[in-house]
Amino acid sequence: MNFLKLTHKRSDVLGVLSSSFCLIHCLITPSIFIAQVEMQSYSNRWTLWWTMMSFIFITLSFLAVYFSTKNTSKKNIRPFFWTFWGILSIMTINEAFELSHIPEVYSYAVAVALILTHFYSLRYCQCKDPACCSK
Repeated sequence: MNFLKLTHKRSDVLGVLSSSFCLIHCLITPSIFIAQVEMQSYSNRWTLWWTMMSFIFITLSFLAVYFSTKNTSKKNIRPFFWTFWGILSIMTINEAFELSHIPEVYSYAVAVALILTHFYSLRYCQCKDPACCSK
């Protein structure tokens, strides 16, 4: 319960951090897989671990988006949060299961959009008193 209170109060900070780490994770993935050629015996374990990190970031991002949309003072920002999170989740699932080829630049753009949405929310959409937020 204490974790939920922390997330509830600092959801935009969590969102910026998780989306930023997700973006970094996406940016260094090509380098990791190039280096992985040298480590053939570890490739399956490394790939699984690296893929699981993507889902951890998406889960943390979901919590951040959920609490940010629940507590925002500006209701019109909610669709942006959910749209960017949804697209990023779909792209992550697509990447993990190799369903179709989508250039990585789109994942980067969506991750940056989600980060910027959290920054915007952090700056302009915080409730000043508990009555302004939806229950």
